[in-house]
Amino acid sequence: MQALILADREIIGLTGLGNSNEPWMVEIDGVPIIERMLTQLDNSVVSRIILITRDNKESLIEFTKRLNLKIELVFLENKFYKESKSIYSIFLGREYLSMDDTVILNSQLVLEDNLLESILETDGECVVSVDIYKNWMTGKPVFVDGNARVLSVGQEPQMASTLQLNS
Repeated sequence: MQALILADREIIGLTGLGNSNEPWMVEIDGVPIIERMLTQLDNSVVSRIILITRDNKESLIEFTKRLNLKIELVFLENKFYKESKSIYSIFLGREYLSMDDTVILNSQLVLEDNLLESILETDGECVVSVDIYKNWMTGKPVFVDGNARVLSVGQEPQMASTLQLNS
């Protein structure tokens, strides 16, 4: 099992939190978000972490050196982060995706230990973890059916397709 962390975005939804322009450096209880995530993954079944960066690659490398992690770290840079979306960053890590099962995480996530463990231990081809919508959230809504299957991302599914999927 490996993790791919998208650390290629500028601050989104975290404006005013902390002194850094790096969203992954925002602190929760005095610990940068990325430190929390890397430490959680270092203490899990994950054997490699691929970090996709933007022009912040060197600062992230220096930061991670201070953490003394046991896990293998790979750094890839998305030089086109301003013009591209996260899917391009995932594409940059494509050679690693075929090597092992991969959990894809955003560097701005703060996950409880038990949620991350549950995600990593779930047996399935494709596992998605989403939260119930709250008015402060950014991003696109995810619509699921009664069996927790994802129906659509971003726009409400058409009733006909919902009925077909549920039957």
